Amino acid sequence: MPAFKKQKDELKSHYDKWLYFLKHLEHLDDIPEILKEPVFEKAFKIAEIANFNTDEYDAYQKSLLSYRDMVNVMKTKYEEGMEQGIENVVVRCLKQGKNSSEIIEITGLRIDQIEKIKKKMNKG
Repeated sequence: MPAFKKQKDELKSHYDKWLYFLKHLEHLDDIPEILKEPVFEKAFKIAEIANFNTDEYDAYQKSLLSYRDMVNVMKTKYEEGMEQGIENVVVRCLKQGKNSSEIIEITGLRIDQIEKIKKKMNKG
């Protein structure tokens, strides 16, 4: 892009910003204030990752895997907690003598879900 000569203070359009970004990317240590927009910040992060050496890239991949594992564990535990909480509400409603229609109204569950909890409650 040798024909593109604009400086930071001359950038007017999004197109100008992209050209500036692409032309100067390899020399940027940090993203300039004029480019502090989500799309350029994301592109800058991607470029940083693309510039990693093998050890840095391996460490990045391992940390990303650990992060995703932790997110999945937390999501699973959250869902299990929600299920247990809803089940406890259904059990308490049943013990209070509420019928299935009332429990559906309170919890938003389907009748088959309530019946499943009833069976589980009768077994235990």
